[in-house]
Amino acid sequence: MEIVLFQKPEDLLNLIGSRTGSKGIRVDPKIQDEAAKAARASVDPSTALALLDQGRREGSLTITNQVLVIEAVLGRIADASKARQLLENTTSTEAQVEMVSTLGDLPSVLGELVDISVIQEALENEDENYLLAWAERYKDRPDWEEILEMDVGDHSLRDLLIAQVAIEFGTPIGNSFNHEDFDDVDFYPEGNRWVDVGLDPAEANERLLELLRLGSLPSVDRQAMADAKATAARKRAALVGSATSADDLDL
Repeated sequence: MEIVLFQKPEDLLNLIGSRTGSKGIRVDPKIQDEAAKAARASVDPSTALALLDQGRREGSLTITNQVLVIEAVLGRIADASKARQLLENTTSTEAQVEMVSTLGDLPSVLGELVDISVIQEALENEDENYLLAWAERYKDRPDWEEILEMDVGDHSLRDLLIAQVAIEFGTPIGNSFNHEDFDDVDFYPEGNRWVDVGLDPAEANERLLELLRLGSLPSVDRQAMADAKATAARKRAALVGSATSADDLDL
């Protein structure tokens, strides 16, 4: 496994040890001391995540910084099963959901390790108007087929993705999907877009036709989809900016 968001966990944990408490945040001196020790000791993962949990409970770390720390620490553990076990032992399900939701569609170590129940809860926090980038992020999980069957609002994730790919690339039937006399469609968007979002092209095309015939294709508003996409991009840029500039960390 590799560190995705933060390349120098020692530096970040050292910041927790030496600078947490600035900007009016009160921090137990023990957290500072232990974090500094962990940094000097090349960040023992168990110690680091215990510090993270304590910092979370005491309110000394923003959710963004919690994400950066856990990504850095888990990214140092080569054995995924050990990393997963450590995560389970040190981080509550609620905290995992909050961090996965914060990551959104960003590639992450955390997203590879959490249980599918965490993914399901985090998915509920996503804007259902645009889930394509989110699907690109999670499609390589071994339980992806199960994730596709999760309900998002009134539809399965699979059906929402099919509708959004269709509207993103422009189907032969326009923007409304209200054609009652539609007999056939052969829709294979350029660039393997079905595959990009974890769908089999032939199966997705068949399901699109079925939904059209049944009048059950999820309604997709092009502007709402564009707005949600832009919001997701801003969220992604903000988190990446936090990861690449330690001086800007809101500690």
